[in-house]
Amino acid sequence: MKKTTKNSNLRIIGLYLLVFLLAVGVVVKIVKVQQFDELINTTSQPRFFTVEAPRGNILADDGSLLAISMPLYKIYLDLSVISKVLFDKHIVEMSEGLSDLFADKSAEEYEQFLRLAKKSRKNKYVLLKLKVTHNELKVLQSLPVFKLGQNRGGLIAEQRPHREVPFGLLAQRTVGVLRDVNPVGIEVA
Repeated sequence: MKKTTKNSNLRIIGLYLLVFLLAVGVVVKIVKVQQFDELINTTSQPRFFTVEAPRGNILADDGSLLAISMPLYKIYLDLSVISKVLFDKHIVEMSEGLSDLFADKSAEEYEQFLRLAKKSRKNKYVLLKLKVTHNELKVLQSLPVFKLGQNRGGLIAEQRPHREVPFGLLAQRTVGVLRDVNPVGIEVA
């Protein structure tokens, strides 16, 4: 009898130890989860920012356009993502394409500009052009290296809104100007 009770007692003690260790593990896990949740709650607060609403066209009563919204793009180049072999292979085609598209510099000037920008480590993003229309952007994206996209071709287009007023200063006070200080006209409505 003593032997069976001794075995029983050992089994019961072993079972108690197992349950106790399991309970300690559960408590430790609960404490870790609570501390981790605190960290998540403090770091993942929602960020609030204002999103500008797209501005539409302003029409006269006869249907003619008084103000037109059209996107313009700032074009940056990140030449550090373009491999040297690919850059050297297509530099002439890129510079000729840029010269034909913008017609403000010769192909040699664009080639020199691109080579200097590629060699320079000071500035990662190089401003190529300030006011580029959507059609010019599509042509730019079809050039040899730039058609590879932003991550491999290095072409970065930053869209910004632009308001075109076909009649110039005529009726500008009525159409208005959207600005921070003293906004006027229909634009404010």
